[in-house]
Amino acid sequence: MVMVFLALAMCLIGAAAGGEPARPPKPAEFANVFSFGYGSDEMPKDDARFDALLARIKAAGFNTIHCTYTGNRLALCRKHGVKMMVDLLAADTGHHVYKTVEIAKALCESLRGNPDLWGYNIWNDEFGKTGLGRLRDLANVRTWDPTHPAYCGTYRTHGMGHLTSADVFGYYDFHWRRGPEAHFPHLMA
Repeated sequence: MVMVFLALAMCLIGAAAGGEPARPPKPAEFANVFSFGYGSDEMPKDDARFDALLARIKAAGFNTIHCTYTGNRLALCRKHGVKMMVDLLAADTGHHVYKTVEIAKALCESLRGNPDLWGYNIWNDEFGKTGLGRLRDLANVRTWDPTHPAYCGTYRTHGMGHLTSADVFGYYDFHWRRGPEAHFPHLMA
């Protein structure tokens, strides 16, 4: 009994001392995301072409686009009623969650509370031994912008246990390339 009380007291003290930043509110709507890769900017650079793309994806039933941030793109998203999921893995744009931390921080802080933003993409790969780094990134984004979720995705189960507190978590697999015999065991893990 005393041990249980001490363990509970230690947990409460740890929580009161700071610990993990609070989770953002859950998204108000399910994100049906249009994405064309991550880690670089593959979307149309020309505003007119990006505008046309948004019109097409909205008509196709998407309500969120995963892309790198620009002010013009976010304004076009607002025009079409499509939320933006900011790719924080695109080093070529300057706002990378762990390679250019101060720039990513400034961007997230500037987008805090913006209703046209769905959230942030901070990881799309195996976690493996990088779990602690992803926890750091998740805590950073929660601190910089506590009003939007951070998405983490993977296609392997190795290292997934590190992200039991992810805001939004996705598991995907390349089953069309690897075949069902390699796909289903990962889903059963």
